[in-house]
Amino acid sequence: MSMQHARSQLLLSVLLCALAPGCEQHDAAAPEHAHGAAAKSADGAEEHPGVLEHDAFEFLEPQHSGHPNWVDMGDIPLGEVREATVRMRNVEGVPIRIEQVTAGCSCTRPQVTVVLPSGERVPGDSNARDVVALAPPDSIIEVTLRVDSTQAPVKNKDKIVLVRMTTDSKTSPYVTLEARMKIHAPLQPVPPEIDLERLGINAGKEGRTDITPVVPTGEKVLGVLETPEGLTARIEPIEISGIPVWRLHVRVEAPVRPGYQEQYIKLSTSGPSGFGEGRPLSVKVRWFAAEDVEVAPPRLLFVRQPQSTVERAVGELITHMPGHKLKVTSHRVEGVDASSLNISIEPREPDADGRAKAWSISLERTAGANGALSGSLVLELDDVQHPRLEVPLIGRG
Repeated sequence: MSMQHARSQLLLSVLLCALAPGCEQHDAAAPEHAHGAAAKSADGAEEHPGVLEHDAFEFLEPQHSGHPNWVDMGDIPLGEVREATVRMRNVEGVPIRIEQVTAGCSCTRPQVTVVLPSGERVPGDSNARDVVALAPPDSIIEVTLRVDSTQAPVKNKDKIVLVRMTTDSKTSPYVTLEARMKIHAPLQPVPPEIDLERLGINAGKEGRTDITPVVPTGEKVLGVLETPEGLTARIEPIEISGIPVWRLHVRVEAPVRPGYQEQYIKLSTSGPSGFGEGRPLSVKVRWFAAEDVEVAPPRLLFVRQPQSTVERAVGELITHMPGHKLKVTSHRVEGVDASSLNISIEPREPDADGRAKAWSISLERTAGANGALSGSLVLELDDVQHPRLEVPLIGRG
């Protein structure tokens, strides 16, 4: 296309733009801009390989000139935290406000830093509601991607995490970065964590998980490397269908601090084919420590049953002590009209004496009967250390 012909096309575009409502003049320059970009590509001499047509940002030193917004994080061993930084220059000629930067995976956290033309570095505020950072003309925006491999839900597969940057730019309101990664996790616990659920503060509890090879690279579990205070752990090598598996046994020793807790057991591993030293493998253990004998939930709330006029409150009386059983010798309600309630307290798998490790509790009443309800259920037990339990009752009415 000759220069004279290109100018004729430009004049025609300007004329059509003047006649068409809502057309802005910079749109009319698009044919010449596109022609110029194509000409540069044709003779192999692109002036800015990191700038796409109409982009407000020039990618600096991209890994792939054809896809400047693409970054390869590589293969990341499980347990490692890896970072990579994408650098872009504001070439729009006006200040650009970066309003939000989000990643499509909880394993990846983006952090913005603006490098001013003077060289001063201004960290962005990723938690800001309106403006993460302000990038003056010709400043450089650095987006650092921090990948925590332990938080990646998908392992041993290629994964693309999309990171979206929202701006007030007229030409580039959205910028998408594509971060490729693969989390290498040759050994994985099945189940992925040891959940001990509820345990007694004076009872403790034991659980286990199987460390299983999931890729044929030959890594092995060598032993327990680190155990938090109050826990004991051991490895039991076994085979399942001819496959070597390392069974991790963990026990929380009494006495236990009340409430929710989680800890990590750290295991030592080998490198590929069983040689050398691999990255330590951490296994989560979690639990909730409660009274040795308790009713769960600690408050019984009456809930309206679907398509019914009945409200029901249910719970469970349980002893967490190993081998311990108990018996409900009597029960009553206080602060509530007992005649309005239907109460059922039944043992689960009782022995010959009617004692059981757990008892089912169910209370029913007609919805709205006598309005709101607030009282307690009192249980008398045959246990010397826990002779009586009182459980709050709540009904909305």
